[in-house]
Amino acid sequence: MNTQDDTKDALDGMSDHMRRQIAGDKSKTEIFNDIISGYETLLELVRKRGRLDLAQSYLDRVEAHERYKEMADITSGVFDLLEKSDKNTKRASQNVEARDFAIKQLRDTFATAVAHKPQPPNSSPKFSTASNAYITENMESWGDEEVRAYRNTVRRFIEICGDKPVRTYTGADAGKFKDMMSQLHATVGKSSRDRRKVKELIAYADKIDPQRKKRLTPKTMHNHFGRMSAIWRSQLRYDYVERNIFSDWKLGSKKPTVSRLSWTGEHLRKLVENPLGIKTTYGRDTFAYVIAVGSYTGMRLEEICRLRVQDIQSIHGIDCINVQEHQAREGAPWEAWDPKTEAGARLVPVGHGLAQTGFMEFVERVRDAGHYYLFHDLHFSGKRDKAKKRSARIGANFSAFKIKLGVPPSHVFHSFRHNVSTILRNRPLYGDEGIREEWIDDFIGHEGMNKSVGNTTYKDQTFLINLKKTADAVTYPEFWDVRRISISGQ
Repeated sequence: MNTQDDTKDALDGMSDHMRRQIAGDKSKTEIFNDIISGYETLLELVRKRGRLDLAQSYLDRVEAHERYKEMADITSGVFDLLEKSDKNTKRASQNVEARDFAIKQLRDTFATAVAHKPQPPNSSPKFSTASNAYITENMESWGDEEVRAYRNTVRRFIEICGDKPVRTYTGADAGKFKDMMSQLHATVGKSSRDRRKVKELIAYADKIDPQRKKRLTPKTMHNHFGRMSAIWRSQLRYDYVERNIFSDWKLGSKKPTVSRLSWTGEHLRKLVENPLGIKTTYGRDTFAYVIAVGSYTGMRLEEICRLRVQDIQSIHGIDCINVQEHQAREGAPWEAWDPKTEAGARLVPVGHGLAQTGFMEFVERVRDAGHYYLFHDLHFSGKRDKAKKRSARIGANFSAFKIKLGVPPSHVFHSFRHNVSTILRNRPLYGDEGIREEWIDDFIGHEGMNKSVGNTTYKDQTFLINLKKTADAVTYPEFWDVRRISISGQ
């Protein structure tokens, strides 16, 4: 059905018919009945054309929009004709109200039809613009690392597939992105300072890894596709894309290829028998006691680096580290901090092993010097207040140190948590030496099967005595003496 021609013929026919009726001697009621009947026919044609347009392809909708504009121009003359018919028929005054009501109804009906006219296709922004808008919208709730990761993924996608309107990308582009990214070497190309293009990085990977054994892991590919999928979902909300081209891809198992293991005696010995050998902005005591606290308490690195002098407290005669919420001081909003989880807010007694390192003496020296932070020579880093960390520099130094010593990737600072957990869980559950499972969870900061009961219960004396017993049970071989740790030998 050619709805444009049918509509125009109907309008032309209706206009001629109206002129003949007006010139004749039909009653006014019959005239309006004929007019209304004609318009009902016209509206049915409009409805049919609308249904046809919805079934047509995207490009056809553009053409339909133009046809509709032509129809609107034609129908505008009908209203002029209705206005003139009033004068020609010399209606009686009692029919004026009925006439005006009929005209108003027709105008409202056509206004509704106009509101549902076929729309031209939405334009869509370029990918660079869309991705930047998405990152900007969410960066307040992200950390700096996540922002950098998104920007790196976006940069690589543009290198591979170009910067085009998002609507024009297809599944083939997603496939090309997958194929090329999977060829990158697992250890290079992630830094924003690495300005090499994807093709250069693939050539480099082929050179140093001809057997293709150390390419991007499935977990990393899942991360890249997860970021791209999030951006595409945001574009779906605006109807800028028809579907998410980054969903339903098989990228392999996300299970990490490197398991985090406890520190062995061999690798612990390397830490105390070799100097750091890296230029630092902090002193030996900071490096040594950050490691000491981690190895004897299992505290997370950022938890340790954020410790304030006021967080070291004596409760019921027991020296404790109070892992608690921090309020920011004036002019330093980045100091505001919450423990990682509900179980992260806890009291950690200073056990016998940590006390033997001279930790409490170190605390008193820092307190006497009037410092706010326990590890006062560490500094916040990061571009945004909410994402600033105190652990970034020392964490990077520790990682470089262990790599230099030949310690495998499975052993990281976080592995000290595994050490503490393993040592404690290897103890019997009952008897004088027994350590309960719930004590271990509360000491380390795990929710586990026994959800953390929080600081209020920890301050109960009996419970705190049990936690102190747990802390005392963390022991290491005699050679593990953090006072031997050095940062000299640069």
